[in-house]
Amino acid sequence: QEDPDQFLRVVEKRADGIIVRGAKMHTTSAPCVHYFVASPSRVMGEEDQDYALSFAVPVDTPGLTFIIRPAAGPLEPKEMESPISSEIGFVECLSVFEDVFVPWENVFMCGEWEFTPQFIHYFSSYVRLAKGTCVAARTDILTGVTALAAEYNGIEKASHVKSKLTDMMMTASLGWGCSLAAARQCSIHPSGIAIPDILVSNAGLYHTRLKFVEHMYTMQEITGGIVTTVPGEKDYQHPEIGPLVDKYLKGKTGVAAEERYRLIQLVQDMTASRLTGYLMSSAICAGGTPETNRVEVFRNYDLREKKERAKVLAKIKPDPYWGRY
Repeated sequence: QEDPDQFLRVVEKRADGIIVRGAKMHTTSAPCVHYFVASPSRVMGEEDQDYALSFAVPVDTPGLTFIIRPAAGPLEPKEMESPISSEIGFVECLSVFEDVFVPWENVFMCGEWEFTPQFIHYFSSYVRLAKGTCVAARTDILTGVTALAAEYNGIEKASHVKSKLTDMMMTASLGWGCSLAAARQCSIHPSGIAIPDILVSNAGLYHTRLKFVEHMYTMQEITGGIVTTVPGEKDYQHPEIGPLVDKYLKGKTGVAAEERYRLIQLVQDMTASRLTGYLMSSAICAGGTPETNRVEVFRNYDLREKKERAKVLAKIKPDPYWGRY
């Protein structure tokens, strides 16, 4: 790279610590915590040893600047129109290190490039399990909202609606099940720390995150086009206009117009707002993209064993060393 500072690196080693320079992207909620922990995000070679770096610093350390992207919500709270994004959100930021001092006691890696492959392996094991659980839980939420929308629209008994809700249930269950299996089938590091099964966690996350995007579409389809055409909250709360909106938004008998209005706005907030982009992007890209899941599955699946078993079934002489590796 032309500019050596585009990746976080050590620029000076002193008796009491190190000086680092560069930047980290996608540092979610970094300004909201006490300490910032930096770690490698890729495998390094010997020529990259200045970038093989991991450390922790307080977030108010001199030279550390957070360039913040605000949470994806309205500028002022909208209890009806933006029920989620008015209350919940994550700040994202570009974290810039301009000759930041880190004492040696807070340095975990400094030049040990040969450890980065194992570090990335451990990181992948944990983050894919965590993200699989996250996306499965989000899918549970989508399922509940979609089922309620179908009920309010009076189509909950339609076969195609039941079929699509079943797909959503299976996605949520698959993601949660793979996360549980990855934890249950963990390996124990000599230190005593449990390392989740990287194969199962990646396989589960891959399928769950791709289906999540499809289910966002399903939720909007079952709720209807009214998601993006419904009158706004100020009109609904207007003393003269509000009663008209209430009158013509009345749907299924037994469901108040306000309840239907609130649900429609919830779906709008989840599928047709700035929050939507964040939900989709964080499901697809957080913790590594779907292609990284495929890489880890291919890398960790015991294909050699399966080929040898195929030889046994076909009455082909197996490798005499099979099972000794």
